Amino acid sequence: MQAFTNIIIRFPKLLALLLILVTAGAAYYGKTHFAMNADLSDLVKQQGEWRDNLDAVEKEFPESGNVVVVISGEDSLANAKVTEELAHAFEKQSLFSEVFAPSTYDWFEKYGLGFLSKSEFDELRQSLSLILPDLVVSAQYQSIEPYLGGLDKKLSSNELSAEEATTLLQPLVEALNQQNVDWQEILFSNVEKPKGYVINLNARPDFNATEPNKLIMQTVHDTIKQADVASGVQVRVTGQTALDYDEIQDANESVALAGTVSLVSLIAILAIGIRSLRIILSSYLAVIVGLVWTFAAGLLLVGAFNTISIVFMVIFIGLGVDFAVHLSLHIYEQRLKGYDNDESLKLSILHCMSPLGLCALSSAIGFLSFYPTAYTGLGELGIISAAGMILGLLATFLIIPIFFQFFGYPKVKVANAKRSKLALDLSEFIARRHTRIIVLTLFGAVVTGVVASKFQFDFSTLVLKNKRSESVETLQWLQDNKLGSSYQLFAVADDEKQALDWQAKLETMPEVTNTVSAMSFMPTDFDARVAELRQSATPDPSQISTLSLDAFLDKYGSHLSLLGWNGERDVPQSQLLGYLTAELPDLSGQGEVIAPTVDDLPDSIFDNYISANGKWLVSVTPSGDMRDVSELNAFISAVQSVVLMPQVARSPSSRWERSSLRRLYRYRYLTGGDHCDFAV
Repeated sequence: MQAFTNIIIRFPKLLALLLILVTAGAAYYGKTHFAMNADLSDLVKQQGEWRDNLDAVEKEFPESGNVVVVISGEDSLANAKVTEELAHAFEKQSLFSEVFAPSTYDWFEKYGLGFLSKSEFDELRQSLSLILPDLVVSAQYQSIEPYLGGLDKKLSSNELSAEEATTLLQPLVEALNQQNVDWQEILFSNVEKPKGYVINLNARPDFNATEPNKLIMQTVHDTIKQADVASGVQVRVTGQTALDYDEIQDANESVALAGTVSLVSLIAILAIGIRSLRIILSSYLAVIVGLVWTFAAGLLLVGAFNTISIVFMVIFIGLGVDFAVHLSLHIYEQRLKGYDNDESLKLSILHCMSPLGLCALSSAIGFLSFYPTAYTGLGELGIISAAGMILGLLATFLIIPIFFQFFGYPKVKVANAKRSKLALDLSEFIARRHTRIIVLTLFGAVVTGVVASKFQFDFSTLVLKNKRSESVETLQWLQDNKLGSSYQLFAVADDEKQALDWQAKLETMPEVTNTVSAMSFMPTDFDARVAELRQSATPDPSQISTLSLDAFLDKYGSHLSLLGWNGERDVPQSQLLGYLTAELPDLSGQGEVIAPTVDDLPDSIFDNYISANGKWLVSVTPSGDMRDVSELNAFISAVQSVVLMPQVARSPSSRWERSSLRRLYRYRYLTGGDHCDFAV
């Protein structure tokens, strides 16, 4: 230590130059090699049965669709239009290898009837049988009178409810007001409109870039900005890429803010507690230099920071300043005793090296205890922080002595050396009450031990993210609306029979809210439903009656006025019939209707749920709160009791968004075309 101190005293300028060069080199290395690992899977070692299961699933069904664009709003038509426009815009971007937007597929228009629930279909059939037979006759005879006669007959029967009477008269009101009748709105008013649409995008991150997902997210947001998004339509982005990108941005901003607050707080505390400008500046400088060295060393040792290891900066500031303050105050204490500058420095370094070195070593060993665990992210934090303890100690014993050599030692103020009355009182209190303090401490240890034994692990990586970020809020919106879940189990069935058997059993379990396979995208009883609607719309020749327009208006004019009729009676009957039939569903087909098969599914849906080897993917969504470990375990056990093969849980990714596509797109045929193609 004597030789070390002599070098500092004799060659301060040379050492200062070397320190400047080393620090500048470290800063340059840190700036040019800085990288953030956004892949959350790297935070934990990818080993074990779960990893084998995941690999087995991904071998059959490669992961895709890492960005999810969610379009929502009150107007379903506007939502669908924006979705289609955005899908085409994304397809023009070479960055995206896949654009998966099922709401733009003709499949859901062509087979829309098969995606209605039983109650919705029954109401549709009832509305058709009430309205359309008489209108079909009028269309055939090109006369409005059979339609009006049928309306009069039904209205005069006194068997209709007020709602049914309104349903009967509303089309005529629209036609009398010289508007094409919106049969979609009238016939499907009972059908729940989709709450939103999604577009899945797949793009490969550039892992050579400092922020691998930045280009992807910029392209997505730029494309959305350039699109003609109608007022009231909200377009948001989530998915694994968006979640990772937002997390990195939040981590950078949070660490910068925390670091700034820590450094400013450090100055304030030192100013209040020490009241020596030289000690404050030297301690502050030692912390900054040590931080720069540790930043560069961290990149050298682990290659890139992750969302856990980046917090080493705040840890270093808190621990590194202890070394600096300890040495500075010891030098100050020696000068209070009357020693000169050089002797004070020698005595202080000699006295402080062993205890501070022991502190740094023990702290480093403590941090390194993270390394052998399966938590890679925590292990990297341990490596960086351990290196930081050694580098912080080195910076303390170099920066502070050299600083004092250049700018002078702290001035000795006897007034500042007086013992604090508060500290003396506290010491006396501890001495008097030491027995009670020991008892209370032991009691507190027992209580905290009991509480700690109830510890439960939160498996959700979402708790690591900013709840106010767009990606997390959008993900939460999807989950709140039962359109997806960040927790799912995926199983690979050998064939269709096994997949359907699993679905049938799983959907009866209270722990499961829904299951999805390729069959979930198949229309239900499509051919039978088309036949039923044709039958409902077929007029009975024996029931045909006629009534003139004037007679009908005289009889029901007051009712029509209440529904919005403008009172205009001089609308030509041919024109009136045109308004009524312009958007009338085509139910005239007489040929055989052939129900589609699984092989007819759109390629993108087929490939996502049926592999080239004929395997079927089944996704299972839980009904409970998966943040509750007991409910999570119950869900896993329930699925395992049915699926007697490897299954795998995934974090938020593309597949869970796809699991609810059937719900999202079963109404596509209501909004996508000019009319509903019942007849095929």
